[in-house]
Parts: sequence; structure tokens; C-alpha cells
Amino acid sequence: MTGVSEGKRNYCLDLVKGIACVFVVFMHCEFPGNTGIVVQTISRFSVPFFFMVSGFFAKKSDGTVVWGKKIRHIASLALVASVLYLILTPIWGGFITAPTPLRVAIWVGFNEPFYISGHLWFLFALLYDYILFALLDKLRLTKYVPIFVCAATLLYIFCAQGAVLVGLYIPRIIYRSFILEGLAFFGAGFWLRDNYKKINLSDAALVVIFIVSTLLCIAERAFFKRDFGVNISTFVQVFALFMFCVSHPDSGKNNPLTKFGSDYSLWIYILHPAIWHILKKIIFAFDLSDNTVVQYLLPIAVVVLTFAVSTIPVCFTSMIKKKKRG
Repeated sequence: MTGVSEGKRNYCLDLVKGIACVFVVFMHCEFPGNTGIVVQTISRFSVPFFFMVSGFFAKKSDGTVVWGKKIRHIASLALVASVLYLILTPIWGGFITAPTPLRVAIWVGFNEPFYISGHLWFLFALLYDYILFALLDKLRLTKYVPIFVCAATLLYIFCAQGAVLVGLYIPRIIYRSFILEGLAFFGAGFWLRDNYKKINLSDAALVVIFIVSTLLCIAERAFFKRDFGVNISTFVQVFALFMFCVSHPDSGKNNPLTKFGSDYSLWIYILHPAIWHILKKIIFAFDLSDNTVVQYLLPIAVVVLTFAVSTIPVCFTSMIKKKKRG
């Protein structure tokens, strides 16, 4: 296990981020039939993986963290994305639900801005987790992160799958939140930054664990007959995939998906619902909604067009960075 060299870019993580952002699109813009169910189930690794990457790189190579800079960066992205969807939603004929004290409370308490665009929960959860870990760092409580991660994981599993088995229904906003899903995976990445070298698992073991846990994710979906967001096996699946990436930082160095993951993944996450909704309106206008070929091509078209549109903010951001350096 070679691991991440100090100050060196991890191309393997970028490569998987590129793959993950494609699966995020497939998770929301589903393929038809059982194909869509299987692909969506597999896709559930993607958001937890992004949480883990964020937690892992919260620390610099020397162990320091500039929390304020990270919080401002994610807060600005969340603000831009929120304003963008306030503008775009009426364009495709969508409806912006009027804010009420209850909806605002749910947004603030559970990072769920569903009356703007539900997928933005991830950005707000990530923002809250950065703030949470900044507080833990200030209070010198980061040594307890493994305990927090275990507690969040167990609570997530109970709220999602366990409650169903005993006949209870717990709203998804409770467990798809910064304090459960976000803390479980962000915290795991944060802890692994200093401890991944202590975990001695061979490449073969990681590959086997990843394959088996992926198959178990599909089995869970078939057993429960509903989508929980993150399966029990997803926790193992993401851990094995992440450990393989940090152990092989140079893998994927020359793969086009590596730059895709590095520069475009976050913008693809932000923009793909807009592209998806606009394409659906066009397909409906031409009475092609029930065409099987079109249903299979739609998720792929969303990926391609979202990538094309994402070049605009990516290029703009790159220009700003060059100007600052100059």
C-alpha cells in the first residue's frame, strides 16, 4: 500500500469522482425498468463518496485546516446554486413553493431546500459538516470523530432500514442530513486522512469487498423493495472503494475522466437537474415520453449536455484563479 504522498494530487480519487458524477445523473435521471433500478441502486455510492473526499481533504498535508476558507467556498456555491434554480425552475415550467416558517425550519435544521431544488441538500449538508467540524476542531473534540461516525452510521441504518422492519416510518430528511449521512461519511474521510496507512488490506481484498458489497446493495433493494438513499452495504462499498483510491494515487493519471472528476463533477451535480427537466419538456412536446429508445438515451444525453454547459462556470472559475495568481 503506497498511499497518498504529501502534497501530491490523488488522480485515482479524481477518476472516481468523474465516474461518481455520471452515476449521480443516472441516479436522478433513471433508465427505464429494472435497468434503472439496478443502476440507481449502484449509483448510491456517489454522494457518500463525495462526502468522504471532502472530509479527507479538509486537512492539509501538515494537518492544518483553514475552515473559514472552506466554509466560504461551499456557502458561495450553495448561494449561487439556489439563486440559479430560483431563476431556472420557472423556465421549464416548474413551481417554486412559497417559503413558510416550517419549510424554512426544515431547510435550516435538515439542510433540505426542497422548495427550491431538492438535490441541493448535498451542498447544504456539506456546508453544515464543515461548520460542525470547525466547531469540533475549535473545541478539540476531533479525537472523538470515530465515535461520532459509528453513532451516525448506526442511527442512519436504524432510521432508514431498521425502522421499516419494525413498522415505523421515518422521513428521509431525518437521515439524509448533515448529522447522519453527512457526518458518517465526511467524518470517515476526515479520520482516514491520518489513519488509512494503519489499515492493512490487500488490493485483492478491497476489490472483493467492493464487488460483494455492490451485489449486496442490489440484494437489499430487492429485499426491501424501496430506495433508502444509502443501503447498509453502501457503507462497506464506499469504504473499500475509497481505500483503494488512497492506496493508488497515480491510477487514472492519464484518464480523461480524471480531469472530468477534478474540474467538472461539482458543477455537473449542480446543473444536471436543470438540463434533465428541460430535455423532458422537449421530449414531452414531441410526444416521445413513452419511446423506449428515448428513455434509454435521455440519461446519457443529460450527462453530455450537462458537461457541455458546465464548461462555462469551469472556464470562468479558471480565469478568476489565473487572475488572482497573476
